[in-house]
Amino acid sequence: MPYVATKGPYTLILRKDDDPPNPRADYDNFGTMTCFHRRHTLGDKHDHDSPADFLRALARETVPAKDVCDFAIAEKAGGVELKYNGEAWDVISYSDGDWYLAESFPGPIAGQEDAIAETLLDEMGSKSLLRLAELHNIILPLNLYDHSGLSMSTMSFHGRAPHAEWDSGQVGWIHVTKAKAQAEFGDEVKAAEALESEVATYDSYLRGECYGFELYKGAKETDSCWGFIGDPASFKADVEGYLPDKCKGIMDALEYRSGRADIEPLLLPRGQDCRQGAFHRQRRDAGRPAGKPAGEGMRMQNTKAHNTGRMILMRLVHFREANLGG
Repeated sequence: MPYVATKGPYTLILRKDDDPPNPRADYDNFGTMTCFHRRHTLGDKHDHDSPADFLRALARETVPAKDVCDFAIAEKAGGVELKYNGEAWDVISYSDGDWYLAESFPGPIAGQEDAIAETLLDEMGSKSLLRLAELHNIILPLNLYDHSGLSMSTMSFHGRAPHAEWDSGQVGWIHVTKAKAQAEFGDEVKAAEALESEVATYDSYLRGECYGFELYKGAKETDSCWGFIGDPASFKADVEGYLPDKCKGIMDALEYRSGRADIEPLLLPRGQDCRQGAFHRQRRDAGRPAGKPAGEGMRMQNTKAHNTGRMILMRLVHFREANLGG
């Protein structure tokens, strides 16, 4: 069920792409998308066993040991604290209604930060690890709506999608280090907007908003390209960048069409119904050899139209194999 527009001798057909690129695997992304789901494979590839395992690894990789120790000394780590008893630094944790000593490190903290930080990270829960990781990372939540299709957003779907209280929830995070954000944008707000844009692109991919175009001059296909993701209005300039100058503005004329929208029926005058055989009846008398019954001429023209459709399809397949790897 494509979109179609005409301008002069040109016809543009915008079709759904059945084999689109995966923006998390085939694009060069700014952020990293780490997701966990029992049934769906989402986001970027990773080898973390659980959300807590991921957050612990993120904090370990991006937060200096001194900052981890200071975080616990300031009692910001929830049920985990780092206290000096006069002789040693004690890592204490709260569990089952009581505090217990996880490990003690005799002497000054200097020179022991790495070992102490490792123990603190092992003791922290997911909420504390997330707060700690946010010291050196921009981290946005990823929520999935799984109801007759998939949709993803950094905002909750509750209150804005049917049955979201049962069919949606957080499945991970998209994140980038603040150092990379400063290097790329010099502004954490702009970096967060870039992450939001990546989520919007991935959401369009999950919802099947993936397209390709075919351009015809008359009945001859002159160009095609695939892999456009999002609402057609969002990639208007990208598509028109491939087209001849005479096609400028053709994307503004796109109209939704039901059915397959093969090129030959689209060349009929508006209002003529090829589905009832009008197109082939129009060509029948010109193409039927003298003395042949009308029915036989019709069969010949139907066969020719069928073969033309097959040739168009074969050109499309060959183009996609050459340009998209099959």
